[in-house]
Amino acid sequence: LDRQLKGRIVHNARSNMNNAVGYAKPSTKTNTVLLGTDGIGADMVEEARLAYARLREFDVTQNPDTVWSWLENGHEIFPDAKNDRVTFNYDFADSLGIQPSPQICRLLTLRLMVKRFSQIVNQRVLT
Repeated sequence: LDRQLKGRIVHNARSNMNNAVGYAKPSTKTNTVLLGTDGIGADMVEEARLAYARLREFDVTQNPDTVWSWLENGHEIFPDAKNDRVTFNYDFADSLGIQPSPQICRLLTLRLMVKRFSQIVNQRVLT
């Protein structure tokens, strides 16, 4: 984006990559940024992972909290999403038979996002 825009910005990282339209640098805008999808995959955790990878490619000093805030900004438009229940099912995870709190789910999601991202930028491995 080459100019200031009015309103909110919805960042669809996977769609932008698929359509080869470039990176909009949403973290540099003063607008409220939301994370979205145009339906390509319709998996918001995966959208967050890809958005974080692109964000780190652009600015290596960023952390997952930026992308998490974009997810949370969506609650302004879709407040019922706060009550959505997310179940993680990974082969390497053992079920403890409990439902973790939303704060624990957030920490687990952020940890998975950080752990699963290794980007090679300018011949350096960034973790």
